[in-house]
Amino acid sequence: MRIRSNGEITFREVRLVGDNVENGVYRLEEAMGIADSKGLDLVEISFSGMPICKVTDLSKFMFDAKKKQKELMSAQKENKQKEVQLSQNIDEHDYVFKRNNARGFLEKGNSVRVVMVMKGREMQYIDKSKAILTRMIGELSDCSTCEESLRPEGNRIIINIRPKKKQ
Repeated sequence: MRIRSNGEITFREVRLVGDNVENGVYRLEEAMGIADSKGLDLVEISFSGMPICKVTDLSKFMFDAKKKQKELMSAQKENKQKEVQLSQNIDEHDYVFKRNNARGFLEKGNSVRVVMVMKGREMQYIDKSKAILTRMIGELSDCSTCEESLRPEGNRIIINIRPKKKQ
């Protein structure tokens, strides 16, 4: 974020705001004189038709702007996508383990990408893969929603599952 101040401002007239300053539209030279008489800086805070400048200490203004930006960044929730890979010949215990991992990811608020990988002749038995994925969707339906139907991509079938919105 580039903030222009004092000599970097190139407009003829600016709208002046600030503490202990009469708000209004001033020529740039007058605004600079007001800022100098107070021992402060003239800082451009926004531009919407006419530039708005504030009479304030530049270092304090920069500190507050960085602090506000940091708070905004920390308030954003990072949505991560986790991946669970399965195969057609998965054993029951392994399937339950993968399902529980996916459930844990969903409960933490992450979306899950379930990938069924097929090798060689397994491509002929695509119905078996779809049955396993449909079972996974059904068992996770209490805590998640499926974004789209099963979509084959080469030797894989992929589904994206996202957590249900909390009320």
